[in-house]
Formats: sequence, C-alpha cells, structure tokens
Amino acid sequence: MLGILWWFGRDKLAPTLRPWHRESVRLQPLVRMAAIGAPVAFQQWLEVAVFAAGAVAIGWISVTALAAHEIAINLAALTFMVPLGLSAAAAAMVGRAVGRGDLAAARRDAVAAIGVGVLFMAAAGALFLFSPEPLAALFVSDPAAREITVSLIMIAGVFQVFDGIQCVSAGVLRGAADTRVPMLLHLGGFWGIGAPLSLWLAFGAGLGPQGIWWGYVGSLGAVAVAQLLRVRWRLGSRILTNTRRRKRGRSPRRNQRRSGAGGGTIRSACCPRRPSPEAAPSTPTAG
Repeated sequence: MLGILWWFGRDKLAPTLRPWHRESVRLQPLVRMAAIGAPVAFQQWLEVAVFAAGAVAIGWISVTALAAHEIAINLAALTFMVPLGLSAAAAAMVGRAVGRGDLAAARRDAVAAIGVGVLFMAAAGALFLFSPEPLAALFVSDPAAREITVSLIMIAGVFQVFDGIQCVSAGVLRGAADTRVPMLLHLGGFWGIGAPLSLWLAFGAGLGPQGIWWGYVGSLGAVAVAQLLRVRWRLGSRILTNTRRRKRGRSPRRNQRRSGAGGGTIRSACCPRRPSPEAAPSTPTAG
C-alpha cells in the first residue's frame, strides 16, 4: 500500500519531502500518537473478542448452533462495513473541524455521519427482521440449522441500529482525540454487561444460542447510548474552548494573572494604586 501511495502520489509529495535530518525523528509526537492510538486498538480488540467469545460459548451448545452463528455473524459483519467506513470518514471530518476551531462544522459532520449510519442500519435491520428465511436459505439447507439461523438473523436485525450508532460515534470521538473514555465504555458495555448477560441467558435461562445473541443486543445498546452521550458532551462548548486555549498556549485567566502581576493593572482593594506625582493636585504657594 505504501508503494502504491508513493507511485501515484510522488509528484505531489515531492515538494514536501526533504532530506533526512536527526530532528525529523522525535519521540514526543510518537508518544502522543501512541497515547491516542493505543486505546483505539484496545477498544476494537474488546469488541472483536466478545463476539469471538460468543462463538466459543455457542460451540459448547452444538455444532449446528455454531454453524448457524457463523452464517448470521457473517451477514451482520457485511452490513457493519458501511458504518465502519462512515466512522473513518467522521474521524477525518470532525478532526479537521476541531483542528480549525469550527465547532458548528464538527457538530454538522457528526450528526451527518451518525444519521447516515442510522438510516442504513435501520434498512438492514428491517431486511433481517422481515426476510430472514430467504437469507438463511442462501447458506444452509439443513432444517435444524436453518431454524436457528433464522432466529439469529432476526436478533441481528434488532441490534443493527445500535451497532451503527456505536461504531460511527466512536469515529466521531476519535476525530476529537477522545479515545480513552470510549475504550472504557467498550470495556464496561461489552465485558461488564454483554458477556455476563449472554452467558446467563444462554445457560442460566436456557435460551441457548439465542441467549448469546440477546446478550449482544444488550451490550451494543448500552455502548450505543453511552457513546451518544459522550459525543453530545464532547462536542459541546468545552471542545472549542480547549482548542483555542491550546492555540494560545495559555488560558485568558492565566493571561490576566500575569498582566496583574507584571503591569500592576490588577490590585486588590486593600492595596490601592498610589497617585503619581504628575497626577497629584498642586498646592497653591504663598505669593
């Protein structure tokens, strides 16, 4: 991929490239990128791992249930590609708007990305809910496996909108350089709520493979709501204030303190400014 980028973009990149210099390799930008990127990697691992753990648990039930799970999860992964792409686009657009301090544009981009994701996933969810039999027939002919597959596809239709919201919202937050809290939300939603709920519904309540998938619904719903609330808070006035402060290098209050300490423009009431000799009233002299 790097070779393709260089081959097709070398003419545009050439003016910006310069010979290697020791100052070109600095640890501070790398550390900052790692601080932002490492939570993203762990966040994605948490999501993938909980679905993989669900497959392991369904394998304990039966081979037929595992086959049905693989069919349904492949269909859900197919529709998930759209919000995943929207998430990457939202991260780029929101990041650019935040970088130039344009809060209104950041909000518009976030709403547009989440809205498109919700619309697409709602359509996909409707397809899964109302046409599961034809979809299952494309993959399996065994009656027992098809019955389980149909039920899992319908459950997948329930969490489609939740899945789209949490995925695109995560991209919006990445654009705002907010990655640690979303990672914690994934940890709590998928492993604090989803995994225990799936195991209890599957084996404690006796729902079998459908119980695992209803646990997916609970975890995705919890993460989606939490991510939306985080987006609403993060794209408030606070983000624009922080961006402006980073550009100025210090807060207005700090500037005011420095001005008061150095120039004497801010004094307490107990220490009033003494009048200068020029401003003192002249006293008449005796003629």
